[in-house]
Amino acid sequence: CPYMENGRMFFTFTLRYHNNGCGVASLDPRHPERGVKFEGVLFFDYGDGLLRNDLAPHIFFDDESGEWRGWACNFSTSADEGAKGRAPGGVNVVWSRFSPLRGLSIMNAKPLGLPSMNEDPCGIWDAKAKKWRLLVSAFTPKGIKAQMYESDRWDGGFTPITGTVPEDSTGTTIASCGGKFYCFSGSVDRKYYVYSYPSLKKLGTLKMTPTPWTVDAKGWPHGRGWPTFIELPEGYPHKYLLLTMDRENFLGVPKPNWTYGGLHC
Repeated sequence: CPYMENGRMFFTFTLRYHNNGCGVASLDPRHPERGVKFEGVLFFDYGDGLLRNDLAPHIFFDDESGEWRGWACNFSTSADEGAKGRAPGGVNVVWSRFSPLRGLSIMNAKPLGLPSMNEDPCGIWDAKAKKWRLLVSAFTPKGIKAQMYESDRWDGGFTPITGTVPEDSTGTTIASCGGKFYCFSGSVDRKYYVYSYPSLKKLGTLKMTPTPWTVDAKGWPHGRGWPTFIELPEGYPHKYLLLTMDRENFLGVPKPNWTYGGLHC
């Protein structure tokens, strides 16, 4: 989810290359055609003497506490000695007193304590419900499916308030549109689904021309993009923006492998 500062839109993204890492970038929403500026790299500290390259974080500034906070996928734990996969829950809470928008930044991290394996967290404070709501891509016996959690606290106590959706899900996102919240999800079937908030009732799919997916693409299912939908403040030439990617491999990538491909706006 993006963060606006001095007219620029900042967002995190996963760097896939020789190894993985979490990058920070920005663009000018008035002129997105001018391209993306690389701003920095973000690491996470579990207090174990390591700097972790966890991925897919949703970072926000909490103006009441003065902290930068958020949630991130604990992918790094799958490489720990003796580990048999990722740490339980799949999602950590992260926090820092310093801005992570530029340069090399380190955020503290600890397990969120979700009851099952999850990834792609996106959360909001729902002032009407007076609850923190967290949308995730939950691992189920039938695949990865969007699910909504809620809690009185941002850093724990989350319980599910919906069942999982029938569709395959990735890049789960909560976004505002016309004064209402909606939920979005990428999918293995090359569609970006739109759901009601918070009940996750399927409302339809995003229509895009052109789409970010190559019709004859082979290999990794390219529909697993991240539909980052942004409603811009008054005064911008565009009311809405969508940041996503095509997951195309660039030439020369050794097989088997895949990248997140090109960024689309």
